[in-house]
Amino acid sequence: MDNQAPPTKERLALLRFEVICQIKTLRQEGIPLAECLRVASSRPWPEPEGRYYSCRTIETWWYDHAKSGYLGLAGKSSRADAGKSRSIDEETGLWILEKVRANPRTPLQVLHRHWQTHRHDLPSISSVYRFLRTHGYDRRTLRAGRLESGPQKAFEAPEPNDLWMVDFACGPTLREADGRAITTQLCVIVDDHTMG
Repeated sequence: MDNQAPPTKERLALLRFEVICQIKTLRQEGIPLAECLRVASSRPWPEPEGRYYSCRTIETWWYDHAKSGYLGLAGKSSRADAGKSRSIDEETGLWILEKVRANPRTPLQVLHRHWQTHRHDLPSISSVYRFLRTHGYDRRTLRAGRLESGPQKAFEAPEPNDLWMVDFACGPTLREADGRAITTQLCVIVDDHTMG
């Protein structure tokens, strides 16, 4: 198998069928299935530069083939709507994109929590992440606040109590009457919305 490019579904199905044929041959010799799976998982497929597959993976192929024949080895067919969100309609998607662009430096978790208090029909945050990724906004980009459009203002949570900032620093050293030193810590807690 060519290690440079990912295998196509057809090539994967052929590879899996080759493994199944090997196991069938061993089974005809009276070898128990568990041993056949161990033998198949102990060598690369196809030889000599192939990959090793676990017993569990090969066992899944075995039962998929037993249930559905060769078609069971080809995997699931692609959805007709592949690449489109099933949980986010077009109107909601445009609304999400608009809000993310308008708040480029606000973490998506904060925005999502805020949105949920005003809209009850929003999908889960993982669905929103998937939707944004298909539109070029992956988690890393969102976390860094590097969006191509939107105001470039200081970070600020959209509403009071959405995000509290906490910071600690070494404070002054105090002396007791007997001369012992006491170290102190300074703590600041600020509602991020009031910092703008």
